[in-house]
Amino acid sequence: MDRVKSLIAGFCVLAIFLCLFTLFIPSHVTMTRATEIRMPEDSLQAYLENLRAWPQWCSWMGDDSVVTRRFEDATATQEATVVWYPNGQSYNKNFISILQTKPGETRLHYQFKNLLPATGGFTLTSNGKGTTFLQWKLEVKLRWYPWEKLSGIAMDKVWGKSMAESLKKLKLVCGDSTSVGQADPEDN
Repeated sequence: MDRVKSLIAGFCVLAIFLCLFTLFIPSHVTMTRATEIRMPEDSLQAYLENLRAWPQWCSWMGDDSVVTRRFEDATATQEATVVWYPNGQSYNKNFISILQTKPGETRLHYQFKNLLPATGGFTLTSNGKGTTFLQWKLEVKLRWYPWEKLSGIAMDKVWGKSMAESLKKLKLVCGDSTSVGQADPEDN
């Protein structure tokens, strides 16, 4: 009986320590990846604003055989949105909406299963020689839950990696095969 009490007390102390530790972890995570693509800025931006083209390059949307997607075009009262359900299950709903576009910038709203809504988008800068510097940013707010804040520590490595892979695919889809095999500086 004493062993059970000490085991329960040990778990309680561990849980309290974990909760206190996570108070010092930021509740906001920003992931940024970038690349250069040989394509004029306005053409690249138009391509990025076409959510129907995203499954060709965005690894978050998964393979066609296991994902159900729904596209909603922009109207006067609604943003352009893509909704996808991994494994075709409606409880796995994820979506990305285009909030605002202006030359050189596209602001996005993301909703991923079990996370608070996130923001971010694309910033495009032309070098004037037909090449565009593209920066993709994702800002995620985390709840106070210890397991969610701990997941924030690894979020950049996991999601950032898929962002970098997606940018490499985007580069290929846009017809730019230069240095695709090399790591971009933001891959780390």
